[in-house]
Amino acid sequence: MHQKYDSQFTQRVIEEIEKARHEAKMSVDTLTRAAGIGRNSYFTKLRGERCFNTEEIDAIANALGLDPFIILTKAANPSEDMDDLIHRMLADPERYHLAANFDEFKENERESDDFGA
Repeated sequence: MHQKYDSQFTQRVIEEIEKARHEAKMSVDTLTRAAGIGRNSYFTKLRGERCFNTEEIDAIANALGLDPFIILTKAANPSEDMDDLIHRMLADPERYHLAANFDEFKENERESDDFGA
């Protein structure tokens, strides 16, 4: 697969569109017909060879019964996987200020000791 666009945002827009389509239990054929987008064009855009434009995102969202702003907002603010976040927090509790004995002044003292102050 050759992707013309390397934008993570563009990839997330594609993922959000597909996620919404699956949640709506709608086939690609039904969606493309309802949105007025050619099937081949839709797949070309899913592969990242071309980008969905704002009119297409609007038409797709409307066909799915969504506000296009929701698709773009979800793509702009991907939620972090909670399991991954919890794992990182447990692995380094001081970084997330979760340690019962965390003392931010002690950390500052260590930094100043490193610089000879």
